[in-house]
Amino acid sequence: MIRSVLNTNIPDVKVIIMKSIVDSRGNFQEVYNKHEFDEAGINFQPVQINTSFNYKNSMRGFHYQLAPLQGRIIFCISGMAFFVAVDMRKDSGTYLRYVSLSAPASDFCALYAPAGFAWALLALSDCNIMYYMDTLYNDVSKIRLVWDDPDIGVEWPIENKNMIISHEDKTMSSRFCKI
Repeated sequence: MIRSVLNTNIPDVKVIIMKSIVDSRGNFQEVYNKHEFDEAGINFQPVQINTSFNYKNSMRGFHYQLAPLQGRIIFCISGMAFFVAVDMRKDSGTYLRYVSLSAPASDFCALYAPAGFAWALLALSDCNIMYYMDTLYNDVSKIRLVWDDPDIGVEWPIENKNMIISHEDKTMSSRFCKI
């Protein structure tokens, strides 16, 4: 169940706060209910769900795909992560602007961005992440952005010398590809 939906500096990107039911056994959250998302004005229907486990200081991203474009909801289910969504829609008034969110699992919050955004996450502790996508992953059309692109200018919460970054994400040959 959705407790609240918060606007961000990019109108299409939302922070979704989930209601948590807590008792002596632990807690329970309903993370997706199409009716509630529709009522909140979020037109999203997942067709693929992924998870990742990330060691503290691991960086994933920036990643997106060109065809089909992919909207996402991403949330931390254990630990703490820092999420970033960058607007890659070249005709948008918010092109190359980003939204970031520090997301401890205990806050039961998610970040939503529609199709046309590149995504990255930085693990602020060992953490598990859940990704909901509204189109299927297409390996042929994947694009990687340099995580520290100066045109985007993300203010990361840790120094890059401490980040664990994949070889592919470290060795980007191009800065970014516009949608």
